[in-house]
Formats: sequence, C-alpha cells, structure tokens
Amino acid sequence: MVALMEEASCSALKYFLTPAETTVGTGIATSHLAATALGASVTATATLTKAQGKSLSFEVEATDSTGLTIGKGTHTRAVVDSSRFMGKLAKRSST
Repeated sequence: MVALMEEASCSALKYFLTPAETTVGTGIATSHLAATALGASVTATATLTKAQGKSLSFEVEATDSTGLTIGKGTHTRAVVDSSRFMGKLAKRSST
C-alpha cells in the first residue's frame, strides 16, 4: 500500500519535472484502515497539497476494487538533480 502511495505521488509529478530532475521520498505517515481481499486490486491517489521550494507534500489514499478506502496519510518528497543524486549513491556503494 505504501509503495503504491509513493508511486502515485511520483506519477503526479512526471509532467512538471525537467529531464534532469527526479524526486526522493523524505517522509510518509499512513493509517491502514481496512483489509483487502486476496486478489482484489488496490488503487492509490496522491494530491499535491503544498510545494515550498524543493519540498512537496501530498495527501495520499488507497482504495480497493470495491471502492473502500483501505488507507490514507501524508507523504513528502524532495526534488533533486538526478545525476548528482545517482553520483552520490555510486560513491557510497563503492566504499
């Protein structure tokens, strides 16, 4: 559920970032409100609620195929330079 919420947040931004930018998750707070039957589909939505500089805040919600809200919460992401971020990760993994 959390991964779907993060993915929904990323998808909401894809037309607003330059090719050199990406976002990274910086926080998530969720409540799991109901179970979903095995085999049922789950859909997550994200609504941008605040954009301040490079920091972005979202309200996130997950619903199952019956329309029942199974989870909701807030999620924050930060806009970063893709190549710089990946370079830092590469340095860390080589040590």
